[in-house]
Amino acid sequence: MAKRPDEARGSLIFQEGKNIEGEYYIIAVYDDPASCTIAFSAYELENDCTYTYPLTYSQFDNLFRFDSELMNPSNVDGRFHWVIERLDFAEDHMGQKVLCLANQPTPDADELEEEEEQEAEMAQPKQQGVQPAAAGAGRVDAATRARLLKELDTHDDEKLHRGLVRSDAARKKFLAELFAKRQLEQLKASQRLQKADEEREARLAKLDIIKQQQQAKAQAHRQAAEAKKSTMAQLEALMKQKEAQAIRRLIQQKDEQDRGAAGEKSAARNKRKRQEASAAEAAAIENQRAQQLARNREQQVLKREQLVKNKDRQEAERVRDRRENERFIEVRRREEKDAIIEEVWRGEREGGVRS
Repeated sequence: MAKRPDEARGSLIFQEGKNIEGEYYIIAVYDDPASCTIAFSAYELENDCTYTYPLTYSQFDNLFRFDSELMNPSNVDGRFHWVIERLDFAEDHMGQKVLCLANQPTPDADELEEEEEQEAEMAQPKQQGVQPAAAGAGRVDAATRARLLKELDTHDDEKLHRGLVRSDAARKKFLAELFAKRQLEQLKASQRLQKADEEREARLAKLDIIKQQQQAKAQAHRQAAEAKKSTMAQLEALMKQKEAQAIRRLIQQKDEQDRGAAGEKSAARNKRKRQEASAAEAAAIENQRAQQLARNREQQVLKREQLVKNKDRQEAERVRDRRENERFIEVRRREEKDAIIEEVWRGEREGGVRS
């Protein structure tokens, strides 16, 4: 599995395989809008090494200033393919291998071998025909005939050998490309799984944040209810105190009036009783109202907490169902992929047996 290099940031937006100096690499392109950088990372399949070549947005656009087809920024895949074709390796001042950008597309190892074979064939001198002797033109002696026949046989053997070498090289190239494509597909599948895991973790983190916010709101609501209850209790105590003071004043006034006249005292006593009864009734009514408000607040808090618990439970069930569906889809895709790969290999083996 290809690992993300430390110097490559951002999200993976493109992948392509490439043969550089006879070794197969997976070229991954990462886009980081935060730093305005595009990083080309070459992952070597043999020794699990990664090489990175970063480019800023302006440097990347300057590469296509004089290309009418790639000048359009919407042709993203074409631009990435153009850069990947020109990726090559060089040595820095420390003698270490680093990834660089060549002026021309770097040829594959197979293309280089074919070009060398063609140049070798063109460099071989053509066999010249034997000139007949002046005397007895049209005749060839036995030694010359045997030598010519041997050269023809040797030429045919060399031609057949070159054809076999090319067919074997083509077979090796096909197997290498098939192996590279298979590893690339496995890499893409693993990265898709990693991305799905990251999205699932993000969703779970979001659910945790929502749950914490709901708990904080419920806590704030309970604190507000308790503060309101305390305030109502203080107001009720103040009202009782004021009522008691008013009653004492009335009693004092009544006593003063009773000292003056007995009739007025009797009337004042009756009035005081009525006032006390009305005040007690008003206090009882206020007390009942405060108790009813307290019970209503407690019921609302309980309902709110039950609603929050129900929503949390429903959200957890939806998350669990979504995880089971995703896991089922991943298992089904993996089985389909294995079946396709098995069918392709079976076809290859049958084709090899028939050939």
